[in-house]
Amino acid sequence: MPSYEDFVTKADSFRAKLLRDRAYKRLDIAKQVYDGVRTKFKYIIEQIQNLVSYVSCYNIHRYGIEAYLASRANEIGEKAVKVNYNDSTETVDSYEIPSYARFSYDEADYENKLKQLTPELAKQYFKFAIPIDESPPTGDVEDVKYAYFFPDTVDHEAYHSQAIPALDMPVALDYGLFGVNIKAYKLYFVEGEAVMPERTIDGADVYALIMLNPMAEIEDPDTGSRYKQALKFFVYLANYTSYTVILTIYGHKLSAGSGKGVFYVLTQDLRIFPAPYKIYEGSVA
Repeated sequence: MPSYEDFVTKADSFRAKLLRDRAYKRLDIAKQVYDGVRTKFKYIIEQIQNLVSYVSCYNIHRYGIEAYLASRANEIGEKAVKVNYNDSTETVDSYEIPSYARFSYDEADYENKLKQLTPELAKQYFKFAIPIDESPPTGDVEDVKYAYFFPDTVDHEAYHSQAIPALDMPVALDYGLFGVNIKAYKLYFVEGEAVMPERTIDGADVYALIMLNPMAEIEDPDTGSRYKQALKFFVYLANYTSYTVILTIYGHKLSAGSGKGVFYVLTQDLRIFPAPYKIYEGSVA
């Protein structure tokens, strides 16, 4: 006949097994709930993705995204600076410790590479495009409408000034104190930071002067007085090729016909999607 102690031992063992089974069961239930919720959310997301689709005929956009996500900095132009590692030790108060100066590099070389960062990045942002129907040479990147060409060289100037031969700005609304006046200002001068991409296509050059957020000097047509006005960008595009060339810049396409030089400006407009204006077009030498 089992003793009282045997009964207590059996009871404790049964209680422990019961609690352990309940804990495992809770984990199983939780996992089943998690798997069910995850499956349901996955199904919902798949249905949404099937209903919402975006199709672009311009491979250049996809190329830009893939280049940004998949490329390391030195692969898009930033040159690497070699770092030397010092694994020697030194003795301090009878203790042998690693050297304090663990890493070293050529600081002058680093500063020189850093100066080239803006031109190298500009080679990725600013591209020349030629319509496919003009039968251009094979581009660096192509889609159904354009062949795109990356610049061969890009010069960068922290400060650049450009005199303008009194070009007429687009007619604009001037919100004065006593009403609205329609005025056509004249552009005389721009200054600011500039990048200058250039590419040779079929033996002929395409050149652009791009000034972002430059300060312009404009003239009031009524009073003749001149004052400073900030622009979003100022672009001069010179096309010496036999094709129509388009400069792609931040979603805008600025065009120049064969043998043409054009000036574009984008004013500080309050519209959500402002468009640049062509203020001059002439033949290039």
